[in-house]
Amino acid sequence: MNTNFKVVFNKARGALMVANEITSSVQAKGTKTVVAAAVAAVMAGVAGTAMAATDATSLELKEGAVITITADKTGISGGSAIVDGTDAYKDQTFVDGTSLTLTDGKLVLTDASDTWDAIDGKSGVIAVTASKDATGASTLTVTKALELDQADISLTVHNGKDSGADATVSGASIALKSGKLTVNATKAEGANDDGAGTATVSASGAVTLGVATSYKGENESVEVPGSAFDLDIQAKTEITGETVTYNKGAVKNAADLTLNGATSTTVAKEVTFANTGVITLSGETVTFDADYTTAEGNAGKLIVDGTTTTKINGNITTDSIKVGAAEAKLSDEKNTVILVNGAAFGVDSKTETKTLTFAADKEVSISGGVFTSATTAVSASGAQINVTTGSDENTSTSRTA
Repeated sequence: MNTNFKVVFNKARGALMVANEITSSVQAKGTKTVVAAAVAAVMAGVAGTAMAATDATSLELKEGAVITITADKTGISGGSAIVDGTDAYKDQTFVDGTSLTLTDGKLVLTDASDTWDAIDGKSGVIAVTASKDATGASTLTVTKALELDQADISLTVHNGKDSGADATVSGASIALKSGKLTVNATKAEGANDDGAGTATVSASGAVTLGVATSYKGENESVEVPGSAFDLDIQAKTEITGETVTYNKGAVKNAADLTLNGATSTTVAKEVTFANTGVITLSGETVTFDADYTTAEGNAGKLIVDGTTTTKINGNITTDSIKVGAAEAKLSDEKNTVILVNGAAFGVDSKTETKTLTFAADKEVSISGGVFTSATTAVSASGAQINVTTGSDENTSTSRTA
């Protein structure tokens, strides 16, 4: 019903505006905008007239509708678009206070910055791209929460020579129950590390990815299967928040991926890895409950950096575990798990490594779990291993020097 209408950017109001197709995509300051009247009125033959615009409170994109935003124009195409509860558009503008609902809809942002009050919905696609022609970052900002039951999010950065362009999605909180984050990069000729663009998903509060499976009864039969949110990372990526919780999903990483929760970062047991790059888990407290086995297809480096506490409750099988700072180059530490500040291995953990290396004055504690190392190398005088088996009375401590 709204195929005769589009959205333009009105410079005088500094906002997106619904208008007829004959209206220019960019409205200069002082230019009257012919605002779309109700579809019923248009159908009745009432001519479009210039009217005082009001700010829309909501936009819903349904059935494949797409809103496309660039630095100089914006448009809605396909599907069905609902403004303030009706597809009969009135004289409204989309401003920072407008909320967006995706019901099988799509938002495409290229070489531009855009702000919404909130984004939610059943299912949607968000694509943020910094192209080879970008002069700055492409940024999607959500003032409140970004919450989607099923989300396919694509971030494309640009890697240039000495300088690049970033792609960012940010919100007060972010909860993505299922779907996928895909990160790629365009590359200029002569692109170097100094020009690498960064893809960022960030929240001032909590970031939650996937939904954990819940169990019931003594046999722990599945009550709710949960849902996976996957990561496919081909360019430098940072996922940050006050807390970062990754409940369920598959990580495929060929670049530099960081999950950083200022207070806590948690990787649950239903997260799997195919890592040929570098993954860093950081924060005040880092809890790693997943399994991690280095092998072909997972021969990268995992860095676990809890500044106060690192808890390992999953199973780790790797060529090497190093306690201390990581080397800068991946090639120096492939098939390696780095415990920057030591770690506490829990009762359910099982760890096997060919080599355990202490390169820093840190502590590894093993509380009832299984930890096997073929060899141990020590280059830090205060390095320490504490082993607890069963009770506080049955504790052995060895200090290596």
